[in-house]
Amino acid sequence: MRNFANRFLALILLAMLSAPVNGQLYEHLSGPYGGGAKMYEGRNGILFQYSGTSSVFYRSLDGGTNWQLASLPTHVTSGVFSVGADGSLFLLFFNEIFKSSDNGLSWGKINLPPLPSVEKITSLSDGTLLCFGDVLIYRSTNNGQLWTLTNFGAGIFVDFHPSQRPGWVFVTTLEEIFLSKDGGQTWSKFYWDYSLGPLVDFAESPKAGFFFSGRDVILHLDSLGKLVVKTTVRKTTNGPVQMTLSTSGWLFAVEHETAHYSNDYGKTWNDFSDQGIDLAHFKYFFSSRSGTVFGIRQNGSLYRSNDNGVNWAFSAFGLQEAWVRELDFLSDREIMARTSDGLFHSSDKGKKWNLLAVLLGNVADDVPRERVAFDERGKTVYYLDATGLYRIDLPGTIPVHITATLFNTKRSFSLHAHPLTSTLFAWDEAGFYRSENAGTQWQDLGMAGIHQVYSFPSGEMIAISESAIMRSVDDGNLWDRIHVFKDKISLSSNLATNGFSRVFFTAFGLGGGSILYRSDDRGMSWNTQLVSGDRGLPLNPASRIASSQTGQLFATDVIADRIQTVPPGGNAFKSYGDLLENIRGIFRAPGGQLYMCTDYKGLYRSILPVAAGKILQGVVYKDDDKNCLFSSGENLVSGALVEADNGNERLFALSDRLGRYYLPLNSGNYALRVQSQTNYWLSCTETVDAASNDFSVEKTLGLQVQTTCPYLQVDVQAAFLRRCFSSNLFVNYHNAGTQTAQGAWIEVELDPFLDFKATTGPLTSRSGNTLRFDLGDVDINTGADFSIEVLVRCDAIPGQEHCVRAHIYPDSLCNAPSFAHIVQEAVCDGDRVRLRLHNDGNAGMTAPQNWYVIDPKQSNTSIATIASGSFQLSAGDRWETTAPARAHLLFVAAQDPSYPNAGPLQTEIVACGIQLPPGSPPVRISRLDEADPFESILCLNNRGSFDPNDIAGYPVGLTERKYIAKNQELEYLIRFQNTGTDTAFSVRIENPIRTDRFDLSSLVLGSTSHPCAMVVEPSGKLIFSFPGIQLPDSSVNEPGSHGFVQYRIRPAAQLKEGTQLLNDAQIFFDFNPGVNTNTDFHTLGLPIPVNVRPSDQNKHEQLFVAPNPAIGAAMLHFPGAVSGMLRVTDASGKIVWQFFTSGGESKLALPTLERGLYWVNFYANDGRAMRIAFSVHR
Repeated sequence: MRNFANRFLALILLAMLSAPVNGQLYEHLSGPYGGGAKMYEGRNGILFQYSGTSSVFYRSLDGGTNWQLASLPTHVTSGVFSVGADGSLFLLFFNEIFKSSDNGLSWGKINLPPLPSVEKITSLSDGTLLCFGDVLIYRSTNNGQLWTLTNFGAGIFVDFHPSQRPGWVFVTTLEEIFLSKDGGQTWSKFYWDYSLGPLVDFAESPKAGFFFSGRDVILHLDSLGKLVVKTTVRKTTNGPVQMTLSTSGWLFAVEHETAHYSNDYGKTWNDFSDQGIDLAHFKYFFSSRSGTVFGIRQNGSLYRSNDNGVNWAFSAFGLQEAWVRELDFLSDREIMARTSDGLFHSSDKGKKWNLLAVLLGNVADDVPRERVAFDERGKTVYYLDATGLYRIDLPGTIPVHITATLFNTKRSFSLHAHPLTSTLFAWDEAGFYRSENAGTQWQDLGMAGIHQVYSFPSGEMIAISESAIMRSVDDGNLWDRIHVFKDKISLSSNLATNGFSRVFFTAFGLGGGSILYRSDDRGMSWNTQLVSGDRGLPLNPASRIASSQTGQLFATDVIADRIQTVPPGGNAFKSYGDLLENIRGIFRAPGGQLYMCTDYKGLYRSILPVAAGKILQGVVYKDDDKNCLFSSGENLVSGALVEADNGNERLFALSDRLGRYYLPLNSGNYALRVQSQTNYWLSCTETVDAASNDFSVEKTLGLQVQTTCPYLQVDVQAAFLRRCFSSNLFVNYHNAGTQTAQGAWIEVELDPFLDFKATTGPLTSRSGNTLRFDLGDVDINTGADFSIEVLVRCDAIPGQEHCVRAHIYPDSLCNAPSFAHIVQEAVCDGDRVRLRLHNDGNAGMTAPQNWYVIDPKQSNTSIATIASGSFQLSAGDRWETTAPARAHLLFVAAQDPSYPNAGPLQTEIVACGIQLPPGSPPVRISRLDEADPFESILCLNNRGSFDPNDIAGYPVGLTERKYIAKNQELEYLIRFQNTGTDTAFSVRIENPIRTDRFDLSSLVLGSTSHPCAMVVEPSGKLIFSFPGIQLPDSSVNEPGSHGFVQYRIRPAAQLKEGTQLLNDAQIFFDFNPGVNTNTDFHTLGLPIPVNVRPSDQNKHEQLFVAPNPAIGAAMLHFPGAVSGMLRVTDASGKIVWQFFTSGGESKLALPTLERGLYWVNFYANDGRAMRIAFSVHR
């Protein structure tokens, strides 16, 4: 237990705002008002409240309606308070006696009587002082200058009770009453009853006599000490009775937290009629000389009645000991507070508070509940109390009772209002309900056991029930189960959010403990955050938690008087501040400050925001009038990539479905703009000085149409292809342009070894391997996806590459009217390959560009360049050359920079000039470049088993160093498979993009295997969420256990050649630990010499297998003049043959091998390395 002296001192420091607590500074707010303590009446009708246990001392100058903090003597932190019959105030503090004769405005010390300790002191109407200690009573008639001992010597003393009669004063002990009629000089026994227990309260009526309350009874005695009535209030509790007597002769009594009254001096007792404020649960009564009766509600505050308890009014204005149960921030300055007594409103950040409504009935909550809902659209506050649902139209009107049969029961509901639609939601343990007409009619959603509900600013909703986490994207009409708890939870904390994407809650009862859940993508996927603390966990189930805008979490531990915090991504709670009070809830204001509700100690607030970062908020809109000013009627833009750049860091955010974005800024001047995939759009720009910006004001960013034209994009992707089994191709399309694409369609050309089985797309025709899908009109910023089921034919060679091409129409580009467009072509002509380039644009090339032909499989470290050169073509010109045929060649040429999609052109030539046995795949010449958005090419090798959770970037790159051109767009494929033992209800991929290596502004999401949502964190981390995916485990449905996501991105422009691009990811299945993928890499720059002349090298200078594919015997040809090691591996990497050559041989017969794909590696002793692939058919 804490020392009271230290406790009070800490409170004084907090109130003065002069001392930090554990590094954080708090202030005690003046409201919302509430509380109540034992009352006293001083001189001139001035009233006081004092509680030694909570160090509360208030004074009222208006008869008890409004209260102000009053001053105690200097250095006094607690003590025994009393008021004498002459109105003097006394305070006993250890062995010091302080007295005030001016209603507490000043205090003086008086001398002590000769006692080892003083326990009680009072004064009579004539100023005589009486002091008790050590079973003795001393008396002073000169303000304590001289004390005389009286003849009192009874048992255990309880209290003094001065009478209205001059010179009369009573003393009560445990079972006896003593009376002095001479101002305390002599004492005699007045009444005794050894069954009474301690006598607590005293009251006097000039007409009726004296009243004393004891254990279970109230004694009514006449002036001679004779018993008039010994009345029992409840007869069953055997507990103490607290009592007061009004000036009109009515007795008010409390026994065992139940209040009663008597209008016949205790002969009969009555219960209070139900006046709504739960009178039956008053815990204390007091009557002033003016005739006002005061009562303090159990779990509540002070009320007053001027008509003997018929009507009661809230009378705790100015008291700072309210039990605040809930806060709602209408803005950073405008606050709604629900206490155990009423609904309060402040429009000046908590300086002044107005009582909007008294909450009727017993509304004390054992757990955090949301009983107040604010309709942001209608500026209406809805609230619940024990009598039903009410509404108040701000700034403050009389509460209107909403008639709804749902609330005619004794059920205890929580309440929530959707911020965008004004739809109301109410729930308890038995049901979940929805109202679209301001609460007059309610729809039963058929869901039970709801604990908490929250709506994101973008409109998505989250609900935590006893059995599952649920999510809705349609205003709460339909709900999807995101996760099902293994065991029912008994309780959950509130949903604490950073305000835009991240949300936390704590579940209690799972295995007897608590688990902290976190979502970074508006509730689409969740993980459990393992945390520990320096004062023990689990967290306190009776307290709220809060999150800063940067995702820092704040909570209270089980002791509940200390705030603990864990930073974003952290796993250990640390003490943040000790209030020395029981904290009931933590709330974060829009401005970032923490508000803390306490048990009967009011509201505290942090002086400073709890997070150093500042959150910039705004919207992206379509700027129709091109003035960079957001106007009513202009449409908001979702999915826009917003960039903030201060020269040292680049931060990114995707606008949500309502066009809103959120960016945490650090320091410096930031330039804001919206990145676009095309030059059809032009972004308005803004600048923000993080030091001086007003972050309560939104920054709007407009997008202006520069060119009116559709811009269709298509992607085709697959997770894998397996011989003799069905696989799915996934096609995604999107219109990123500024105009609707009318009558759009997609053509998909399948590989000859892929047989069409079925599709979910709008298939309209099929001609051979070409499928046509009519899409209709595709609006701006819209798209869709579909799948195609194909069967990989069994006559395909294991490891064989299969290519699929998708092309979306219309494919015209509405760019500058003049540009060069280079088209590439390759033709196999016997033992040579004809290489052709054609400029079919309407302008000449702006500068010479390079071309090259390489053998991509020959070397593991350096690129084997067969031929290279440069070219520059006028409009309509053609260029052609030849190169010697090989088993595998890659023809690459640079596109002219004037073309809108100027990526490198690539054509792959396989098996040209090689003698092919019957049944082998034919010569294949494939275009690999995907620079144009309207075309997508997928080339994938069929395969057997593989790592199910991996990341791969395409193009793969040249040699084992995976060289790519500096301006090469990369396409990343992240695959996952549920290899667990149960269905995965959600999958989340976290892919941290290294923004110093990649240009995040070029990011384009492509195909996905399942419906997917992407979140871009400001740091550049990509989060791909698959909510409700219900991915079966591989033992139940192996083909259905796979999934993937694919996106495109470009390297950062400023990188030097030789820079490595690294990319990896973590995959989370439900709440399991993340699965790490491999780290994929590429190397920037192509170390290729220019103007290499093609030559027919002798066969002994090449590494190749003939015939390839091999059916029977095959010969391996290799450089004969070089010594080294030859190694053959199968598709899995297993070594199947190895040979060391001294340099004399140039060919060897290969051993008999099984059907499949193989690799030959030649490691020469001079440092060269070569690698080729070949296949075996049997």
